[in-house]
Amino acid sequence: MKKLVLTLSAAACLSAAFAQRSNVESAAIYLRNSEMKDAKQTIDQAAAHEETKNDPKMWFYRTAIYDTIVHGKDYNALIDNSTVEQFILATQGCLQSDTKKKYEYYCGYAVINASFDAYNKAIEYAQKQEYNNAIKYYSYVLENMKWDKDGQLKKNNLSDKNVHLAIADAAYKDKNRPVAKEHLQKLMDVDYNDH
Repeated sequence: MKKLVLTLSAAACLSAAFAQRSNVESAAIYLRNSEMKDAKQTIDQAAAHEETKNDPKMWFYRTAIYDTIVHGKDYNALIDNSTVEQFILATQGCLQSDTKKKYEYYCGYAVINASFDAYNKAIEYAQKQEYNNAIKYYSYVLENMKWDKDGQLKKNNLSDKNVHLAIADAAYKDKNRPVAKEHLQKLMDVDYNDH
C-alpha cells in the first residue's frame, strides 16, 4: 500500500511539472497567434508555479508577452495597474535566471524599454501625489541600470543622478525625510552640481 501511495504521489508531482512546462509552451503558441489574453493567463500560471518560476524560458516568454501587451495598441483592454510592473519584473527575472545568456539578446533590450516605462509610470504617480508608488517605480529604474550595457538610458537623459534626484524629490514631498536624505547623500557623494 505504501508503494502505491508513493508511486501515485510521484506521478502527481511529475504531472504537475509537465503541466506547468506545457503552460510555457502554450503561452508561446498564444503569443505567436496574437491571442494575448490567453497568453497572459497561461504565463501567469506558469510564473506562480514552483516548477517553472525560476525557468529562464518562462521568464523570456513572460517578458515577450508583457512587452507586447504594454506596447501593443490592440491590447489596451488587458492593461491594468500592475501590467507595467509585471513587465519590469519579467525582464529582471529573465536576466537574473538566464545564467547561460540564452535570452539576453531580447531581454537585454526589453529591460531598457521597461526602464522607460517605469520612469513614465513613476512620473504619473508623482503627478497624482502617490509618492510611495513613484519611489517604487523610480527604484526599478535604478535596479535596471546595471543591465544597460550600451548606455541607452544615459543617452536618453535617464541617468542614475536624475533618478536619485527624482526619488529625493518625491520622498521630500511625501515627508519621508530618511529616504530623501539617503538619495541626496548619494548625489553629494558623486559631486552632483546642483543646488
